[in-house]
Amino acid sequence: MGTVSDFLFNLVAKQVDDDGVVVWYDPDGVYVEAAYPPAGPGG
Repeated sequence: MGTVSDFLFNLVAKQVDDDGVVVWYDPDGVYVEAAYPPAGPGG
């Protein structure tokens, strides 16, 4: 992952830890690969 993707992932993980839930609002699907990255070999 890239720097921005890593930051986003860590931010969401922290919010889940802090609050127990995160609402993901992305109606245009701009960040869909951050939420569901493409599977690598064998995945």
